[in-house]
Amino acid sequence: MKGKFALLLAFLLFLGTVTVSAPSTKTIDGNPADWTGTPGPDNTWTVSNGEGIWRDIHNDDTGNGSYIYPNCTHTIPPIYDSKGWQGYAYAYTGYPHGGMVDLREFRITADSSHLYILLRFENMGSRVIAIAWNKPVIGIPEREDTFGKILAQVYIDKDRVPGSGRTDATMLGNFRIAPECAWEAVIDVAGDLLRGFPRVQLADGTTYYHNKSTDCYANCDIYPSAIEMKVPFSEIGDPRGKTWRFTVVAGGFDEGNWRQVWNTTLAVGMGWPYMFRFIGGEGSDPPNMGRDPNIIDMAFTKNTAEQEALLDSFSSLVAINKYKDVYFSSSGDVPYAVGGFIAPLDKLALMAPWIALAVVATTVASVVYRRKHITKTI
Repeated sequence: MKGKFALLLAFLLFLGTVTVSAPSTKTIDGNPADWTGTPGPDNTWTVSNGEGIWRDIHNDDTGNGSYIYPNCTHTIPPIYDSKGWQGYAYAYTGYPHGGMVDLREFRITADSSHLYILLRFENMGSRVIAIAWNKPVIGIPEREDTFGKILAQVYIDKDRVPGSGRTDATMLGNFRIAPECAWEAVIDVAGDLLRGFPRVQLADGTTYYHNKSTDCYANCDIYPSAIEMKVPFSEIGDPRGKTWRFTVVAGGFDEGNWRQVWNTTLAVGMGWPYMFRFIGGEGSDPPNMGRDPNIIDMAFTKNTAEQEALLDSFSSLVAINKYKDVYFSSSGDVPYAVGGFIAPLDKLALMAPWIALAVVATTVASVVYRRKHITKTI
């Protein structure tokens, strides 16, 4: 028994000297090589090497199950890289999976001054395609951080108090955020160089615009495509030692807002060219655009069926209630999960000397008690 107490005491004293840290500062260059955590299986949350990682399943960019991407392959032929994937921007008309808004990973971490986010998509199109999609907007320079007409939003509930923040979707999104993850801030990342993105919006209306070359960068020519972004604590608050709640959604981007998914019959009846038919929003409310939330893919659903069922609820504005609670250590990294729950190891390390003292006191008291008991018995 004494040997076990001695081992426990030695472990706790050792833990008290441990400084829990992991590489968390990231270089914003569109290259995810410095995100070193290992993701888990599809549709699971993993904590690895200081990073919180959501791995999203492939080919679930179907919205409510009937969304169909536009077709722009008539303008630029498919481009194949060494992995054999097609570098086109959108899928052929009639096929629901395009890849440009097929979320594959959401990663998050922090350091002493910034929150870092990595978003990876199956195929945002090659640099050539991304530039071509932006060409209609006069003045777009040919830059590698042009990443097509997609929009990703990260809603942040910092206090996790139901209903304490805002529940409306920004940028004309045809959905709302559920009260249990009402937001205090939202990060917008969109592939359009002339409309002030990326940016951070706070619930009080304060807006911060970010530089695409230093604060946010995308690389369309790797697989899967990557977008990195950093946000200073001075804008969004300091998450260290706290648990924040994140909701992540993605869709099309058009003229500074969510791209609307139109009613199929209406689009065909109006004679729209195939390349402009972003359809599958059936119903008539609101008029013309169908009853759909515009979201093509999102994080934190159990599987594709659950996601489609949520986005197919048209009785009212869909309330997005899929989120992930993320605890950040005192150094900013996301600590490891132990036994199915988040273990704030840095806090445990600080408490270790007191735990050790309690163990010693308990041990001494036990020894004294036994000696007295043995003496009385004799």
